Amino acid sequence: MRDYIEHIISDNADARGALKKLEYIHEDNSRTLFVVDDSGQMRGTITDGDIRRALLNGVALSANIKELINDKIKNFRLP
Repeated sequence: MRDYIEHIISDNADARGALKKLEYIHEDNSRTLFVVDDSGQMRGTITDGDIRRALLNGVALSANIKELINDKIKNFRLP
């Protein structure tokens, strides 16, 4: 089974931090981060595409990712 810990990011992170993390994990061709709160509860996902679209719409790199996440998660299953 794959280790997904590198794909987890705190909902307190900013867009710049998320991009840096996505760049770091780029080696496995994944462009998705799982956003969790302080208690470890999953709050949503964020992709580099989500961040790029936000930047094109004037959102600053310092913006909290809570503003950018996809929180419409219905189901999550590890392979």
